[in-house]
Amino acid sequence: TNLNPGKYRLHLRAQNLDGIWSEPISSAWITIANPYWKTSWFFVLMLLLSIMVVAAIIKYVSDFRQARALENLVEQRTRELQESETKYRLIAENPIDGIVLLQDGQVIWANQTALDLVGLTLEAFVKEPLSHRFSLAQDQAVDDENYRLTTATGVEQLYEVSARHELGHHIHLEVFASQSFNFQRRETFMLIMRD
Repeated sequence: TNLNPGKYRLHLRAQNLDGIWSEPISSAWITIANPYWKTSWFFVLMLLLSIMVVAAIIKYVSDFRQARALENLVEQRTRELQESETKYRLIAENPIDGIVLLQDGQVIWANQTALDLVGLTLEAFVKEPLSHRFSLAQDQAVDDENYRLTTATGVEQLYEVSARHELGHHIHLEVFASQSFNFQRRETFMLIMRD
């Protein structure tokens, strides 16, 4: 049981009761193989298994680091979005200026300051085109495409209009027309108004 691997042949001799030895009898060749843990195929298998384990550990660590980095990025973007939303709310909901969003000549949103300037609720303000509420001097016109003032001398982003208040009186407003931007996948303009 403790033989080294190799080929062996068993030689037997027998002695009879008279003490005479027989000719040696040889058995067939006996081969003792290496234990499986000393074979080349087992070594190759263990080497491959070791490589796979190391690769799996490297992938796990890499995936963990990437997931952690992505999680940190999501947390950072969430904080930035919350800060942006807070700033938006401060600007849009509590300004001294009226803010109106327009798409295709129609009001789609207005802050409370803008609604107070014209004396309407949002529901009433969105039902009529803005041009029905504002009037300009005779030589002036507001471009329906970009809400900028067109005069004999050029195009202005900042201009004055006379706005009809719901109670019937007129108020003079200073209006600033922004560049267009994409909101809800549509071209949108923002007008900032102050009296």
